[in-house]
Amino acid sequence: MTAPTVQTQSWKMYALSAPSSDHLDRLATQTAAALAEGALLPEPGHDRHRLAVIARDAAEAAALLREPDPRLVFRSEVHPGEAGSPLPVFLFPGVGEQRTGVAREAYQWLGTFRAVLDDCAEQLIPLIGSDLREHLLAPSADDSDAVIRGGPDPLDETRLAQPAVFAVEYALAAQLRAWGVEPGALVGYSIGEYTAAAVAEVLPLPDALRLVAQRAHLIDGLPPGAMMLVLLAEDELAPYLGDEVCLAAVNAARLCVVSGPTAQLAALGSKLASQAVVTMNLSTRHAFHSSMMAPLDRPLRDALSAVDLRPPRIPIVSNVTGDWIAPAEVTDPTYWSRHMCQTVRFFDNLTRLWELPGVLAIETGPGQMLTSLANQHPLRAARPDATVLAPMSRLANRRGPVAALLEVAARAWVGGLDVPVAEVTADKEGSWTSH
Repeated sequence: MTAPTVQTQSWKMYALSAPSSDHLDRLATQTAAALAEGALLPEPGHDRHRLAVIARDAAEAAALLREPDPRLVFRSEVHPGEAGSPLPVFLFPGVGEQRTGVAREAYQWLGTFRAVLDDCAEQLIPLIGSDLREHLLAPSADDSDAVIRGGPDPLDETRLAQPAVFAVEYALAAQLRAWGVEPGALVGYSIGEYTAAAVAEVLPLPDALRLVAQRAHLIDGLPPGAMMLVLLAEDELAPYLGDEVCLAAVNAARLCVVSGPTAQLAALGSKLASQAVVTMNLSTRHAFHSSMMAPLDRPLRDALSAVDLRPPRIPIVSNVTGDWIAPAEVTDPTYWSRHMCQTVRFFDNLTRLWELPGVLAIETGPGQMLTSLANQHPLRAARPDATVLAPMSRLANRRGPVAALLEVAARAWVGGLDVPVAEVTADKEGSWTSH
């Protein structure tokens, strides 16, 4: 396995704080001049008025302090003891937007991400017979999150896709937590709920990796199936469902996914098209969250019965019920077999999300599907104080994942969270950079 050369400098976060807004303005002007002369910044204090800049070097930071760009400069006033501090919520996507090279830049620049991804990859080698780093760290075939690629991607194979998604998500969560961005709640989508369970310490990492690998292997042995996006509400779609054609997911008020045998879904697609209903076939080899998963019920429950499942240390929203998961549910192996076969009630998950104040929602995995759905939810408009970020989406972040992940830390810092700025930004030479 050939990995990118490990570097010690990339995008940087520069942080300032002051007791008043006017003081912060003056400090920003002074800091711009100091940076232009090559000075190093001291660690900022914890004053109420805070400012953070994401830049590639001191000269760029100085320019941004003089002429702030809202995409790279973040400023806020902290109100100690009052509600309103950002509440980080990690959103863990399922398969679909993973691709070769997806972890390459984060692995190159971010030390915690690199160490945790290495750990996951090493533990997975005997479980899947492959080193995921050969794919996750390879040069990317393109520069977009496009669904249609020029050829097959090895990470489209279920046996690799699900462990890869889990490993990347778990490593991203570890990096953010190392920067002091502690999640107050977790939301997963399909296999992403396994990441949520591992982050919440429902199950230890070695058990989580083994279960994800075994689940993927079991699914890979099933007959092929299909999935289709349908622009209908759940109640409108109900008459078209049956024993074989199942409701796999409710993603929005009028956006559902059906799943089942390929021939039956093709027939349904033709019928819906004749009625002017918009549909789209999804790129998948299996009918996830359908009755085609039923043969795996017993093997998965048997595997889970050998694991010491524990109540979550961080609240998790359940795909199965759409509500906050109860300790008795998440520690029951039957819950996870239901999770594999039943509908992903993600629209309800987002309803629970938007009932929370001050959300800083972070799509902690490849792509931006979950944040797109979160922004389209009807309750989103009632939360203008919320922020929704997708750091690993190349479409959303032209500057790359390192700058985007530092934005998460910057927003957390200016919002008043206990972000250890020195740990986010100090390198071995003592200048204030990301590591």
